[in-house]
Amino acid sequence: MGNTEVLKRGDLQMTSAGTGISHSEKAYGPKQVHFLQIWSLPHTSRLTPKYFTRHFTDEEKKNKWVRIVAPVGAEDVLDSREGTGPAPVHSALTLYATLADKGQKLEQALKGKKAYVHV
Repeated sequence: MGNTEVLKRGDLQMTSAGTGISHSEKAYGPKQVHFLQIWSLPHTSRLTPKYFTRHFTDEEKKNKWVRIVAPVGAEDVLDSREGTGPAPVHSALTLYATLADKGQKLEQALKGKKAYVHV
């Protein structure tokens, strides 16, 4: 695909490998990097490879859940490379992010058969 990006705090990149891609990543600069790489199986095979970039500020996530990835066709999900709202994914996967203050209580209704919480 020939893409090069430098991701910053609050950035999200969702890649659909589809029929195949060559991919690598590396830390840019001397600072330590923290990120999650999450894989899901698409409900449709042989998709065209593409990727999506979204940005979610600390303020947006402060003491509240923000939906950052959601299935294609779900409410507020744009199938555009760069945009607002959750990045589109071709599976039954929804990811939320928050930056919760110490002692802050947040509730989130879970749908589906499985859930995972990363603290």
